[in-house]
Amino acid sequence: MPNDLGPTAGEACASVVNHYSDPIHYALLSEQSDADDIGQQINRKHARNNGRSAPYFDPNLGQPMPDLAPVCEFWYQRLLEVGSSPTAIAQEWLHCYKSQIHPLMRRKNSAIDINDEDKKVERDVPFHATIEILSNYEILLAHFMRDASKESVAVTCNPNEEICERAGDEGSRVLGTCELVYVIADDIFQWSTRLPNKDKRALWRAKNVLLPCLLRLIEHSVVLIGSCSQGRTNSISFNTQFREGLAIATVAAISFIGDGRLNSGDFGIGSLLDWIFESINEYGHVEIPIPSILSLAHTLQSCSLSPVSKPKESNELPESIVSSSFMTRPVVDWSVQSAHFDAPWTDGVSGVGSRVGMGLIRIIHQSSSRVLSSTVEEIVAHTCPGNRSHSLRLILRGISENIGVDLLVSTVRAHFFGRLMHSCSCVDNAIVQTQVSGIFMPMVKRIGSAHHERTAASTALSDEKPHIDIPMRISAAAIILCAALPQPCNNFEMQNKAFSDSVPIAMSLLDDAQPFHQAMGALMFVSVIEAASSSEPEGIPSFVKNFSSITPSLLGSSIQMCARESPPVLTCISLAQSKWIKYLGIYSRIPGTAISPSEVLVMARKAVADILVVIRTQAQTGGHGSNDERIAGALVAGINPLLAHLASFPEAESVEIARIGLSTFLPLIGWSGMRLEVRSAQVSALVGLISLMNGAYPIMPHHGKKIMTEVFLLLDRADKDAAFLGKNKTDLINGNTLDDRISTDATIEVALHAASLALIICGKSAQDVLGHIEAT
Repeated sequence: MPNDLGPTAGEACASVVNHYSDPIHYALLSEQSDADDIGQQINRKHARNNGRSAPYFDPNLGQPMPDLAPVCEFWYQRLLEVGSSPTAIAQEWLHCYKSQIHPLMRRKNSAIDINDEDKKVERDVPFHATIEILSNYEILLAHFMRDASKESVAVTCNPNEEICERAGDEGSRVLGTCELVYVIADDIFQWSTRLPNKDKRALWRAKNVLLPCLLRLIEHSVVLIGSCSQGRTNSISFNTQFREGLAIATVAAISFIGDGRLNSGDFGIGSLLDWIFESINEYGHVEIPIPSILSLAHTLQSCSLSPVSKPKESNELPESIVSSSFMTRPVVDWSVQSAHFDAPWTDGVSGVGSRVGMGLIRIIHQSSSRVLSSTVEEIVAHTCPGNRSHSLRLILRGISENIGVDLLVSTVRAHFFGRLMHSCSCVDNAIVQTQVSGIFMPMVKRIGSAHHERTAASTALSDEKPHIDIPMRISAAAIILCAALPQPCNNFEMQNKAFSDSVPIAMSLLDDAQPFHQAMGALMFVSVIEAASSSEPEGIPSFVKNFSSITPSLLGSSIQMCARESPPVLTCISLAQSKWIKYLGIYSRIPGTAISPSEVLVMARKAVADILVVIRTQAQTGGHGSNDERIAGALVAGINPLLAHLASFPEAESVEIARIGLSTFLPLIGWSGMRLEVRSAQVSALVGLISLMNGAYPIMPHHGKKIMTEVFLLLDRADKDAAFLGKNKTDLINGNTLDDRISTDATIEVALHAASLALIICGKSAQDVLGHIEAT
């Protein structure tokens, strides 16, 4: 290989930077007026003036690869003369990013060191000049990549190629490109927090040109790393570097896609919950739909019979009622704004960043499948093309399976706590353990380390947690963990390490002050528990021992803090608490565990009592505001599952909490109104009452009169409501009226079911009420 390819590439890159730094290339653009409507321009496919043209590589708004500018054309021909292959030239050109482009990105809090030689390049370049430099840099690289794809010999990499000879190490090519993936990703993270929000045109270009161009550079890097795979798939060093590069690329790209339902990086709690509990068979097809885990039908199915009742004496609810939309829908509205994460670094109108990010994710999956082998490739191929969210989940599962779920989650953890560079072996060629200090606060930096010294200044400027400084950290962690963890894994050690890296993220968010962050932490914790519960128990995961002492108090305090917050927040935290306790109940039966079944029962009773105390006051004030939806969510997600768990023991484990339970359930049953939220709260309370009667059956005869009185008063009101709705048959074409009729019928059926069980469990005291009603 000619020895002057590297210096020539550096000279070419410096020339392009100097050329487009001249004010003549951006002065007119930056001075244009902003009188026209930006929203109309970004919706027009051919609106490519005034600096708002979408990048050529966007599949919807883009165009064919543009011709090179004269200065770029000159260096393109010059590098072809010097280099032996387009692949080698593309590699050298890409390596110029760190020395020539990266210092221009103005990263105040970057974790990347700039050496003394590169600091000479660092200068204050106007924003529009940065856009022009980056765009032309990427276009020139794309021309080399296109040339490389035309040559069959160019898609392979052997030890005799010029870069490997120059480096003297067969892995240096992959090593350098992996490092570049992190460098580019770091620029993405930093730009996401300092968008030019005061200038609408600059903001549009940052979202639709600058950040997508950086994603495109990562895509080129992934392709180049994959091109070096020929003959090295058996190399442990290559595979490690390759997998780390793909993991960092995945973390950088996923925040631009969100949950796949919108053309932006936004995502909703409801979508991630669907991912966690989605049922997929081995061929990748969705099985017959089942009720949502937060539906009334699901919580009703968890009710068990009392030890003193007989199966033939219990009522079976009609299938038409159980399968109705009112019973199978979630009791919490996930479409509200408080249940969604907004990604300000993406443009939901144009959708450029989302499409480019999705393209990068597909490239990552293809590269990992080709080099590391995959069993999920066929699943993605059979996925319905219209369900983008479902496809995204399967692609993330495939990536995690190919590169290793432990490595992917470890990268997510390092990114979340602001120390991603330490987790990558391609930086300084050293792997640093992810565990820094303790089991709960891994974000504490090592005093005296090189990383501590170079980030001391930036740390002094901000006391915020890393995920507060860069919200992308929350987005990447939530999406990847909810998609990658809940899947079969035959390697217990790999899965255990993934759990150990995931739980600190969840605990840190649960300990946050922002309610949405607490909900995200609870959601990630549920993802870990569901993944652990679905696997064959080959051993006790280490997170059970490490976090069992702090988890109950952390969840309890979060519930207290979010008692009056948005219903989705309290529902997520309650769900995490019930899942955690039920999971402990499974492992408490294994010999040698540190926790006994009796301790789990005590924990369950305390958790139920704490949530009941939180919602009791709201229940007594009526369904005002969001009380009805908040109470229904807490009951279905947290209280009812635990009461059903306590009722499964013959020792009447719910006796101690019977009084506080009745003081909460009976006022709820006494509510009036036909709104769906009120009906949901009433049915949830009836289901909780059934489990409470089952779990505290020895003392229920003392409370039979008030139980039967409230249940029959509800039946009386519901019968009158049904009669009123029946008279207005002409209004049934209205969807709301039809829903009211279905919800009223369902409430009547569940109330009759509860009354029949009350007669069995409460005995004479309940029969006296029934006799009085029949007599009058």
